[in-house]
Amino acid sequence: MSTPDQDWRTPEVRRAEAELDASMDAMEEVLRSAQELQDSLRPAEITATEEDIRAIEREAAKPDAPAELRALRAKVEAGDLSWRDVLEGRAYDDPEVRAALEPNLGRMGTTYQLFQEGHTLDEVLEAHRQSQRRNNDDDDDGGENIVLRHDSW
Repeated sequence: MSTPDQDWRTPEVRRAEAELDASMDAMEEVLRSAQELQDSLRPAEITATEEDIRAIEREAAKPDAPAELRALRAKVEAGDLSWRDVLEGRAYDDPEVRAALEPNLGRMGTTYQLFQEGHTLDEVLEAHRQSQRRNNDDDDDGGENIVLRHDSW
């Protein structure tokens, strides 16, 4: 039903308005769906188990533990933070925590990239093993330059 102030609208204008309204409704539905998808993809809350905490404590107590991990151990022992805070990500703002964790990020990124390229778990593990063997022979790349070659399968 039209009101007197809408009488000027031609049938074409009314069709265009109807199409615009339908497009706006569709866009709102897409936005709702996208929000639902985004909500469903949020990472689950990370919870460190007692086993995880004991494992990092053991690693930090080793005489050959990296200096950064030993520094974290000192902070935990001083009560400045807890291993649970470190493992669950709450302590990542601490520069010493970042220094201890960031060396592994390159290797994790490489692993992710290999999976994205379609390599199997066995292929990725073998690539890591070969990289580790190369690092033991010539420790120049810190384990970040993993090369996955067909002949390594």
